[in-house]
Amino acid sequence: MKIQRRLILCITLAAVLFYVPWDLTAQVRHNYFVDFEGTRFAVNENSVVKDTAGVVLAYSKWTEMMQTGNYRLRPYSIVNGKPTEMLIREHTKQELIDIRERMEGRMNTKPQTMKQGDTFDNFALKDITGKTWVLSELKGKIIVINFWFTGCAPCIMEIPELNTLVEKYKNKDVVFLALAMGDDETKIRKFLERKPFNYNLIPHKDARNVISRYGIMAFPTHVVLDAERKITYTAIGYHEETVASLDKEIVKLID
Repeated sequence: MKIQRRLILCITLAAVLFYVPWDLTAQVRHNYFVDFEGTRFAVNENSVVKDTAGVVLAYSKWTEMMQTGNYRLRPYSIVNGKPTEMLIREHTKQELIDIRERMEGRMNTKPQTMKQGDTFDNFALKDITGKTWVLSELKGKIIVINFWFTGCAPCIMEIPELNTLVEKYKNKDVVFLALAMGDDETKIRKFLERKPFNYNLIPHKDARNVISRYGIMAFPTHVVLDAERKITYTAIGYHEETVASLDKEIVKLID
C-alpha cells in the first residue's frame, strides 16, 4: 500500500514539474525596436503598427509578418520627439542583400578597395524612373558606373562626353549607372532641366550603400565591370582622357 502511495505521489509531482500549457505559443511575446534620432524605442503588443495602406494591424498579424524576415519597422508618426505609430513595410532588395551579406559575414566595417579582378559586391539600386537595377541579374552585361553629384564641376564637365558614350552603345549589352552623392531625386530632376545626363541616375538614398561600402571620396570616379561582375577599370578624379579610356575598355570587353 505504501509503495502504491509513493508511486502515485511521484507521478503527481512529475505531472506538476513537467506540465506544459497547450497554449504556450500563444503566450510568447516578441519585442522589436526602432531607432529615431539616436534613441531606441520598443515596439510591442501595445504599439500602433500600420501597413503601407494605413491600416492598423493586430499584434499577431504584424509580428507574424516580421518573423518572415521580409519586413522592417520604422517610425511613422512622431509626437514630442517620440514615435507614436509605426509603419511596417517590405525590405527593399538592397536591404535584403545587406542582411544576407551581414549574416554571411561578408560586410566589412572598413571601406573596401576597388582592385582590378575583384568581384564587385551585389546591389539593388532604384533609379529616378523607378526601375531597380540588381547587379546579380545583369550577368552577361558590361556595367559602367559613374560616382558623381550635381554640385561637382569636374563631373559636370565630362557629362557631354559620357552622353556620347551612352548613345554609342545604346544597342549593346552595356548598362550605364550614375550614383549620386547627397542628391535626392528632386535635386537630380532640377539639374536635368538645364543639363541632360543620359546615364541611369541613382539618387543618394539608394547610392549611399555602395558609396560608403567602397569609401568613395573623390568625384568623379568611374568603374567598369565585365560580364562576370569583375572590376576591369577604375578612374578617380577628372582627366581629359577618361572618357576615351572608358570607350577603349568597353570595346575590349565587347570584343
